[in-house]
Amino acid sequence: MNMIIGAVLAAALAQASSLTPPVLPLIVRNPYLSTWLPHAREAPWSHWPMFWAGHHIGFSVMVSLPDTNTIYPLLGRPQDSLPDSSPNFTVAEPSNYEVSFDAVTTNLTYTLQAKEPLAKSTKVTISFLSPITPTSTLRQSLPAAYFTIDIQGKGPVNVYTDVNGEWVSGNRDNTIIWELSDLSSTKIKSSSTKSWKVRRETEQHFTETSDKAEWGTLYFTSPENASHEAGTSAILRNKFAVHGGLSNQTDSNFRRIMEEEPVFAFSHVLDSSSPSITFSLGLVQDPVVQFAAARGLTMMRPLWTGSIPDADDMIKYHYSDFPTASSLATAYSEQLRLDAESLDLEGYGDIAALSARQVLGATYFSGTLSDPILFLKEISSNGNFQTVDVIFPSFPFFLYTNPQWLINLLEPLLEHQLSGQYPNKYSMHDLGAHFPNATGHADGQDEYMPVEECGDMLIMGLAVVNALRHEPKQTWLIGSHQMPEADQQILSLGSPFMASPGMIQSTQKGLIWKPFQENRLQKHG
Repeated sequence: MNMIIGAVLAAALAQASSLTPPVLPLIVRNPYLSTWLPHAREAPWSHWPMFWAGHHIGFSVMVSLPDTNTIYPLLGRPQDSLPDSSPNFTVAEPSNYEVSFDAVTTNLTYTLQAKEPLAKSTKVTISFLSPITPTSTLRQSLPAAYFTIDIQGKGPVNVYTDVNGEWVSGNRDNTIIWELSDLSSTKIKSSSTKSWKVRRETEQHFTETSDKAEWGTLYFTSPENASHEAGTSAILRNKFAVHGGLSNQTDSNFRRIMEEEPVFAFSHVLDSSSPSITFSLGLVQDPVVQFAAARGLTMMRPLWTGSIPDADDMIKYHYSDFPTASSLATAYSEQLRLDAESLDLEGYGDIAALSARQVLGATYFSGTLSDPILFLKEISSNGNFQTVDVIFPSFPFFLYTNPQWLINLLEPLLEHQLSGQYPNKYSMHDLGAHFPNATGHADGQDEYMPVEECGDMLIMGLAVVNALRHEPKQTWLIGSHQMPEADQQILSLGSPFMASPGMIQSTQKGLIWKPFQENRLQKHG
């Protein structure tokens, strides 16, 4: 019940928007988990969702009304897998749809017209939540987001959703493997869940294809009472269209991403007694980047592993945390809206809201909870790592949201240069030619922009100092020099896998996954 209340609250606070952006964020957490709605001024079922770099990605939602045997595509193009005509069902488009968004949520609301003229229509809302939680760096570091499907109407409504292997590789010829896990071995005590776990058969750490990571495991999670199935996309979608559900089977024929396209699906029945269902999508990568730190080239682990060592535990915790994460994120989004509107600039509130997930979608948290590091990819450009003049235009967002996160962004640049691995006497342009490899520029031949980069660093450094010297106006930043209360609450849950705050504070920054035995970078000075 709390999960339903949280979903409705998040949906209610996504304000009607004055802007009509060409794309909208759906599942956006970091450079590799970044799924968007393209052509957002057109119907959401007219195009597949896309990865931020522009390539479409397999992610679909459709519903059926069993009273009329009508199938409605809502997201992606699952209707392409269905026949033009069938004696068992009819494919129709929603009679109307609306889009709204705030800083953390994108809502797609559809009207399904009733067959009888006087009967009430059914409304279906898909609410995508990528939380922004400045009071909880640990929550912000979790590489997963939520989407909730909610109905308004009598029902029943059959719901179907699937994803494919394009989430874990940019090369469709790569072979993927998968399994269904009930996460029953985890130490999290919460409602039962199950997850599709999908990854490349042969992973390649720190390698990209068309900006997509070639390592990492996709977790697609649902409540235990949802039906599931893995198999060929057309077969599963037709099965749902005919029968209104799935048969809890798993095709174990591992194959290439688009070879008889394997998809990983859930279905569920919604009605007035149970009007919503929440799913989560996560991409777990460990390690996340390699960084030429002061001690040498180091494979950096994600921040959350210092508190929740096991990936299954993290995913189950993330799923069970939906009500709290939603509440924290909604409070931030509402305050951002009020502050932006107080400036009385037309459209500024929408611009600020759209920018929030876009900024954080370029970042990845590493280090430890008591001493985080924030890595950044130069998105929509050449993919440089920790580019100073890309951090600079984002720093007003970080000053407003959490100045400590700006410190976490600047620290890797300062640590690397102070270690003597960069030979020039001015600020470096970036930490590496391409994310996720922060291998530095030992030859000093990074892009030559000394005036701009030095100016940017001085301005941001002064801004950080001033921000920390004065009591913040944002309520969530009061006392921000201490470990945030929301993170303290997580660490005090008493779960066996949770480290205590003292343990985390005594842990060295930059948990090492597998350090190189020797520093392969030439040191200077």
